[in-house]
Amino acid sequence: KNLKKYFREIHGSPHSKIQHIKKIKKKYNFKNSDLIFIGDSISDYEAAKKNNLDFILKANSENIKIKQLLKKQNVLILYNYKKLQNLLN
Repeated sequence: KNLKKYFREIHGSPHSKIQHIKKIKKKYNFKNSDLIFIGDSISDYEAAKKNNLDFILKANSENIKIKQLLKKQNVLILYNYKKLQNLLN
């Protein structure tokens, strides 16, 4: 996807998303306004909201119901990563 240059780290299991966010914020001394959480699930959205982070939903064929729900919350929905590259440039 040619996005690696935009990330310092990528995190996954076994730690929770909420734990990852707290660890990253502390390690790099980030403020909430410095971060954006990009995810494709309701648990991603909830972790972002629990930590007061902006959230972008990466839409796919499996999260149609989540997309409909989050659209009502005025969440930015990303259909492909090229749009993200345009937003970051």
